[in-house]
Amino acid sequence: MIVTLPERHPAARNKRVALNEFCDKCERAFKSCGYSAPRRLEPKDFNLLLGCVAAGAGIALCPQSMQATSRIGVT
Repeated sequence: MIVTLPERHPAARNKRVALNEFCDKCERAFKSCGYSAPRRLEPKDFNLLLGCVAAGAGIALCPQSMQATSRIGVT
């Protein structure tokens, strides 16, 4: 699996990104503020999913084969 990020995300410059940099760290920060982040259903269409990522609406885990797919605004 690979993580897809908006190009402007600070972690987008890293060659490797640890999953706990997102999930665990964000969950702890939200919990400490008394905030519960909304969960969104993942679109079944990868083009729509990548469009959401490019728009800054989240990150996504995708199969490594998607690495060959090019999408402006996504890394």
